[in-house]
Amino acid sequence: EGDDGGAPANGSYLNMGAVDGGGATNLDFDATTTSFTISVWFKMAAGFSFSTPIYFISKLLGGSNNQYCIAINSLGNIDVIVGDTIGSTSGTNYIDGEWHNVMVINNHAGPTTTVYVDGTLTNTFVPTNATTTNDLLIGAGYEVGANGYLTGYLDEVSFWGAAFNPIGIAALWNGGVPSDLTKHPESGQLRTWLRMGDGVGDTLALIKDQVGPNDATLLVEGSPTPAAIEDLPRYSSIYISPTGYEITNLHEDTYGGIKDA
Repeated sequence: EGDDGGAPANGSYLNMGAVDGGGATNLDFDATTTSFTISVWFKMAAGFSFSTPIYFISKLLGGSNNQYCIAINSLGNIDVIVGDTIGSTSGTNYIDGEWHNVMVINNHAGPTTTVYVDGTLTNTFVPTNATTTNDLLIGAGYEVGANGYLTGYLDEVSFWGAAFNPIGIAALWNGGVPSDLTKHPESGQLRTWLRMGDGVGDTLALIKDQVGPNDATLLVEGSPTPAAIEDLPRYSSIYISPTGYEITNLHEDTYGGIKDA
């Protein structure tokens, strides 16, 4: 397992480890040899101010060999790195107190990376080849300091071993309603699904991968949290901040989305 990618010395975030087990569970994506899709739902308070990018998902080394990440910058634009190449959205500030979905779709045949926000194409760029043994983090990156990690909500994080076509994009966006990903047209390519509180086996200390072995462990100041909860509310999302971490019930019920079976 790699190190934690330079995660901050304080605060709360989720660590998924090196995720390079190979085969159908591998998330160690190489942009020039592997097609993949990564999706995350997020919400940040309107007017929230910060300076350096805040990371939703990151598998980064810093400087070079930055494998992939999804972040948001101080202008509210989405920053995406794939294989050491960065692409950013423009013109829309997503720090608005609303839920949004980001899909990063990499087609290695180009290679070409496309970024969709709320089901709409917002950026296209050509990735380069870069990998790192650093761990895959949720809610933190390689930036050191409070502004390098998340203050906001994340939900329904998923990783797929295929580049979505328009049908797959529309099915995941689903008009802004999170859906049962095991019924998605590309469900056979679903490698990891973190439901962030709704999942079977989820606790505050451990978010269970619903389709594979890539669980996410809560770290506080770099160490596993001693706390866990047994009974979680349905229709949950996760709120992560430098000073706290909690499971909330602010997403699927807001959207009128899926219920637990």
